[in-house]
Amino acid sequence: MQKLFLLTTFYILSVQLSAQNIPKLAALDYNKDSLEKIYGEGKIFIPEYELQSLIALSFYPELQHTKIQFQLADKETTAKTTITFLSILNSSDKHFIIYINNNKTRTGLTLKDAPFNAQVGAIGHELAHVADFKNKKILQMGLWGIKYLSKKLKIQIENKTDKSTIKHGLGWQLYDFVDFILNRSTATEAYKNFKRKNYLSPDEIRNLIKKYSNQYH
Repeated sequence: MQKLFLLTTFYILSVQLSAQNIPKLAALDYNKDSLEKIYGEGKIFIPEYELQSLIALSFYPELQHTKIQFQLADKETTAKTTITFLSILNSSDKHFIIYINNNKTRTGLTLKDAPFNAQVGAIGHELAHVADFKNKKILQMGLWGIKYLSKKLKIQIENKTDKSTIKHGLGWQLYDFVDFILNRSTATEAYKNFKRKNYLSPDEIRNLIKKYSNQYH
């Protein structure tokens, strides 16, 4: 019994120490006005998530002049990205909307329940979708939509989007977000299972952060 207690204590401490070593972005480390001057062009922000959105945008320089509206909405997931219908037809002037769910009954949590670092990671994932959509033509967008209706191909798309988030430098923030939902949040079991099935796991994210880091050094 004592051995079991010691093993359990060691595991808890190792998890806590591991979590402490995760690089975290803090609000106090950033000047919102400076970020807005650089990355705020063509953007409409949700006030409570403005700094988080600007920080995430700073990792996507290719989106500096892209029109993006952040909007609160009743959605079935924490955040969701879409493109306006008219801008699908105009490949040179696309307009994107990133919805942030504000109905806690849908998933058991909202983004405001997550730590600041995790909020940046969640928004970073949505910006990876925007970066992917940005250069797609109308036929390519249509093909993407058809693929997303397939359960198997949806998993591939979301895994690819997670990988893009990591490659853009927001791997630890994405890790923090996924780990929060699965292990530290009030999310419903249905939503946790949805995340497990369709997105990279915390361990997979960790391994990819290490892999990509080794490739770039």
